[in-house]
Amino acid sequence: MFSPHRLRSSGSACQKKQQTKDTLTYDILKDAIEKMLDTSCGEDYEKALAAYIASQEDVVQVDMLHSRMFGNKTYIELELQVDGNLPLREAHAIAERIQNYWPDCKTACDAVLLMHRTIFFLLFMEETMALKLIKLTREYEKQLCEMLDEWKSDQDINHTNRSPWVIFKNDYHDFDYYLEHLELKEATKDLVPDSVFFLLDEDRGRLLGAVNIRHYLNDSLLKEGGHIGDGIRPSERRKGYATEIIRLALIECKKLGIDKVLMTCNKDNIGSARSIVKNGGILENEFVNANGDVEQRYWISI
Repeated sequence: MFSPHRLRSSGSACQKKQQTKDTLTYDILKDAIEKMLDTSCGEDYEKALAAYIASQEDVVQVDMLHSRMFGNKTYIELELQVDGNLPLREAHAIAERIQNYWPDCKTACDAVLLMHRTIFFLLFMEETMALKLIKLTREYEKQLCEMLDEWKSDQDINHTNRSPWVIFKNDYHDFDYYLEHLELKEATKDLVPDSVFFLLDEDRGRLLGAVNIRHYLNDSLLKEGGHIGDGIRPSERRKGYATEIIRLALIECKKLGIDKVLMTCNKDNIGSARSIVKNGGILENEFVNANGDVEQRYWISI
């Protein structure tokens, strides 16, 4: 037979157990809700990030920076000032450069960067700058020679590599021969059929770069080279065009029936790697090539 005292003690123990359970449930729910709601990363975090961005070249000042956590992602809303006399393209290049610096911070806090001003630049650029891939015709002979003269001069001075290789394999001053032999229509022992496109800024009538798309992979390309080889002329680099030319090339790959694209780049070429990753590239592996350089292999599903 239970005594009233024992009954009360038993009831008290049950209540404490239930309270503990309720507290645990509350903590779990609180944590889940906080991850779903807009929660600031904190004043110290925002001040440090604003100071970092303000220290970048050509940034006059940071007008506004707000952070929001959503799950394991951090979103940054940012407005910054640059010289108001700068052309839109140069202002966009500054914003693009800040985005290119961001992955170093992104790795540490698993963040996704949203910059209001940058998004405005990108959207506005798409409306005002008509960028497209074209096949080479006689109409663009002058632009081609001007671009490749600049490119070769930079290579002679700075000893930079030539990518894509196919646009340099023949003498472009003999335009008819160059045009006829630019693309490979049928496979040879060592080479596969390919397509060559040039990135055109229609507003300026200027060729910005080129991309070579291999229609399929042989053993050599599967190891190094991949489906896409691209390059941007020296005077137009660090403006986001490498990312754009890959994006447009992936559309052409889709037309060819390629749904999984391999791209490779030298590990030291950080800009190239970022352009690939921005287009969905997933690093599969690294290896040392015949020149002793570390090569990275990325796959992009389209």
